[in-house]
Parts: sequence; C-alpha cells; structure tokens
Amino acid sequence: MNFNKYTVKAQEAVQQALEPARNMNHQAVEPIHLLQALLHDTASVPYSILKKLDVKPAALLEKVDEGLRKLPV
Repeated sequence: MNFNKYTVKAQEAVQQALEPARNMNHQAVEPIHLLQALLHDTASVPYSILKKLDVKPAALLEKVDEGLRKLPV
C-alpha cells in the first residue's frame, strides 16, 4: 500500500483512524476505526451522504463506539 498515492482527505482519514486504535490498545486498525474517523469529519463525503439519506451520524457514531469497545485489545 503506497500511502502517497492516496488523496489528502484519504490520508487524513487514515491518520485519524490510527489514533483511536492506538489509544484503545487495539491489535490492528480495522474498517470500523476508519468509519469512526469519517463520522467525526462533518466535511467528509460519507458524512454528507448519510445526512442526505436521513441517517443520523451521531446515532451511528454511538453504535460505532460500541463496536470499537468490543474489539480485542
């Protein structure tokens, strides 16, 4: 995986996903970490899509946080 080929926004999202994985002592960075990062970024495309679909990002973020707490450490 060549990180330099990612767009700037994608690089930022991956960097933001690394922090909670480290802080929670998770064994690996999982897609749910990336989802959490994207939900925290209100300017992200996925966040905008969810809003247009009438999905409440805050409610989804709560479920994501629950899932993160269940990951092995």
